[in-house]
Amino acid sequence: GADLASWYDDAGNTACGFHATYGVANRNLPCGTRVRIRFGHRSVMATVDDRGPYVGGRNWDLNQNTAAALGFGGVGGIWVAR
Repeated sequence: GADLASWYDDAGNTACGFHATYGVANRNLPCGTRVRIRFGHRSVMATVDDRGPYVGGRNWDLNQNTAAALGFGGVGGIWVAR
């Protein structure tokens, strides 16, 4: 099934110490892990550059560039492949 995601503006520091253009936060995957994220008919290769989200039920937090590339807003279901 789909993974529940949210998005955020990563203007501050990231837990991994770098900013990926297409960044994504995940609590468990190692920094630098690349994943393909699909939302609707769009997909983007993103890199884990932060930790989170820490909101119940959400597995991924997309940065603003990743969200914009996917046309993703708010909270919704995405598909992730490694």
